[in-house]
Amino acid sequence: MGWKTFKDRFCNSDYIVSVESGDICIGSPVNPTLIRVTTEGEMRSALRIRGKKAFLSFLEQNLPALAAASQREIVAAIAAEDTFGSNIKVYTYSGGDILEKSCEQLGWPNVTHDGELMSENTFSPDRAYIIELALRDAQSWAEHLVIEDRRLKEKLAKIHKDMNENKVRRKETAKEIARLRLERRGAKD
Repeated sequence: MGWKTFKDRFCNSDYIVSVESGDICIGSPVNPTLIRVTTEGEMRSALRIRGKKAFLSFLEQNLPALAAASQREIVAAIAAEDTFGSNIKVYTYSGGDILEKSCEQLGWPNVTHDGELMSENTFSPDRAYIIELALRDAQSWAEHLVIEDRRLKEKLAKIHKDMNENKVRRKETAKEIARLRLERRGAKD
């Protein structure tokens, strides 16, 4: 995916360009997904801009090259093969997997070669550091699951207690129904 080619052709340096869920995202440090561009060149805005005219006006003022580009030019840029000036190894993790990626520049708000926005607390050129982060994250998750198990067991115990109380009430109610039916028969006689 040519996210970098797209950035170089259509976006100024005021904006962060990254890839998320297959879309190219254009954003700011506060909101990195202000605009999403699909691989088909369709644009969607996360901005509170009402109507297509207002969105185009925003693009013309802030991203004039993108506003002037045809859908065909956008798709061609996205389909282009990106080239990078440097290949710095950087590590991150997903669950228990340590992932090796490459980037041109370390740190936030820079992006890996595959378009992932790097944050300081989840990316590092130090693999051992990322392994420690992944381990701490997994341990924290395990502790959370123990707490959640305890909460669910307590909830289940209460449900069982309520079910048993309902069972007793059902038996008592069945006895009352039987007694009332007998009384009703006696009243008819």
